Amino acid sequence: MKKILCFSLGRRGGSVKYAKCMIDALANIENVEVYVSSFCEVETPIKSIKLIAYKSTLTFLLSTLILLPIYILTLIVRLLLIRDIKAVYFPYFHYWAVPIILVCKVCRVKVISTVHDGILHLGDGKPLEQRLNQYFVMHSDKLIFLTEHVANNVMEYFNFRASKVVLPHGLIGEDYNFEHFDKFTNKRILFFGRVSEYKGVETLLEAVSNLASDLYFELLIVGRSQYDVDYSLFKHDKRKLIIVDEFIPESAIKEYFDKSSVLVLPYIEATQSGVLMLGISSLTPMIISDCGGLKEQLDDSEAVFYQDNDKTKLSEALTLLLTEHQAYSGYQNNLSAKSKSLDWLLLANKLSKVINQ
Repeated sequence: MKKILCFSLGRRGGSVKYAKCMIDALANIENVEVYVSSFCEVETPIKSIKLIAYKSTLTFLLSTLILLPIYILTLIVRLLLIRDIKAVYFPYFHYWAVPIILVCKVCRVKVISTVHDGILHLGDGKPLEQRLNQYFVMHSDKLIFLTEHVANNVMEYFNFRASKVVLPHGLIGEDYNFEHFDKFTNKRILFFGRVSEYKGVETLLEAVSNLASDLYFELLIVGRSQYDVDYSLFKHDKRKLIIVDEFIPESAIKEYFDKSSVLVLPYIEATQSGVLMLGISSLTPMIISDCGGLKEQLDDSEAVFYQDNDKTKLSEALTLLLTEHQAYSGYQNNLSAKSKSLDWLLLANKLSKVINQ
């Protein structure tokens, strides 16, 4: 039985978590062989084979110049002589995907890739990564998108058409053992994840500063910042603003979600969100800006949506979830129902059909 080669060479983050969940589910259906980075800091797919990749600029240069050619030569021999590979799957973009795809094209082995963004977000500032990402997208044989919004934007931006399928992001966080209880009285507002310019943290700060001080206990900004956030916009008692400016290990995620009443995604632009999936898994009612593909992940009965950058509407949404217990409970119940439709095995079955077409 021929194998599917899967490459998850990142070190951490939502995409690496997505890869683990999707590949583990795919392994129940297909014969997979999985390669991961030896520097990976989070849990990897079951029975993974470790490759020495990189964790810094220096190790990137050394590994790319010395080790990658060896990996590529081994892959060429296998694809041309052993011929036990029917497809190569990338669950997300990685720099080394580009030479691997080039080899697959020459050896006539199809490549299936999941595209999380395709187009860099505001403030990312990595033109080389954008060019490589474009190659990754345009030279894959079949593309998996997580939302229709991303699929349409990528096709338009790169001015091309390709074989594509939209498969929603599966549920993540089930293994974190979140406490599923009524968190209404916690009165903590949570922003979680990498703090980038496109995520609208300033809008959240202004919206919360307009709330009555006794309406909430704390505002938590949890995640490593990619730029200098203007926290002077927060006009309230600074003791109510908790900033955790660091990469959050998986072992600490449960703590922040269990003690928070409301999760806010105040994004200015968005493709889809893995943080949103944590909100579903933890049954934390969410307030989400109506931008990008976020409304493909949840509807109005499952989250409170507002127009992005509208701090007044965001304040009103926060007031609703912090004061109306019946509305709060309704969103929790609907999130519980939603979680049942995001099973990874169901998504992996659809991915398997795409691979075998």
